[in-house]
Amino acid sequence: MLIRSEAIFSPLAPNEPLSASHLAAMNLEDGSVVAVFDAAANHQVPELLQADSQTASCLWQGKAKEHLGDCAPWIGGLQPDSKALQYLFTEGPAPWHWWTFWPGILFRPRRSPEDLRRHLRRLSRVTDAQGQAYFLRFWEPQTAESLWASHAQDPSHVAWRFGEDIAAVIWPTSEGIAQVELPDPVTAGPLPERGIDAYRPLFRTARWQNFTNRVFTGLGKEGPLFDIFTQQEVQDMCNAARQAGYRREGAIWDVVRAGILLRSAGRDFSQETLVAWGDAMPPDDVSAARRLLARARLVAAE
Repeated sequence: MLIRSEAIFSPLAPNEPLSASHLAAMNLEDGSVVAVFDAAANHQVPELLQADSQTASCLWQGKAKEHLGDCAPWIGGLQPDSKALQYLFTEGPAPWHWWTFWPGILFRPRRSPEDLRRHLRRLSRVTDAQGQAYFLRFWEPQTAESLWASHAQDPSHVAWRFGEDIAAVIWPTSEGIAQVELPDPVTAGPLPERGIDAYRPLFRTARWQNFTNRVFTGLGKEGPLFDIFTQQEVQDMCNAARQAGYRREGAIWDVVRAGILLRSAGRDFSQETLVAWGDAMPPDDVSAARRLLARARLVAAE
């Protein structure tokens, strides 16, 4: 039911306008898109979106907007010449140069923007199989593939997500954008059986993949010794740290760096872990990883 496509782009320089190929890839030659951007991801989102869109407003209303408006999702229509749309593809020093740091995703509405707004507000609140209610952060680029492109041939899931109001969803990739389109509208339906539980494994996988990608990028910036590993090797090291019992991201980060330092010094990882921990195991994985990294740095400096 859904058609997925990708387009590859090089980042724009500051003040460089969107090209015809950008607009064509998003089917914006004669139309507009609706942005849902997260103020929690970039504090300038409300200001920039309101300056660029006459329809911009907080997606949440009432007390949620009153208390959380500064870190809530904002929605607004963007024309092809909108600055906010250009910023998504711009690489530069300013905090609004969002290439690789998109604060949200784009929707091509099938009906009016107000219809889309109502549809998205319904999507933002979900309930799992145990009856627990959650906010669904459907605007996050990190999990867009897992939500919007999944269950592509399941009518009930497609109807719940896209309904009559969404023609396409657009989000960033490492080299450009991805897009899923629903060629024909469907009657909106309720959250399918199993509800959000059907997406949770996909979300977990996507978040882990994004985390290991950040570790790979971060190691590349740390220079010699750390920048010699492939993306797969870094992912394997992160997997090994998680299998060893380290759960939090900060702990895994430290364990990976400690492992690289110890390996380069020809030291045994298990033995040096015992030395780092001393007489008692640290109370949590973050403390354990910090002690191990401190030991690894001492060994590397010998």
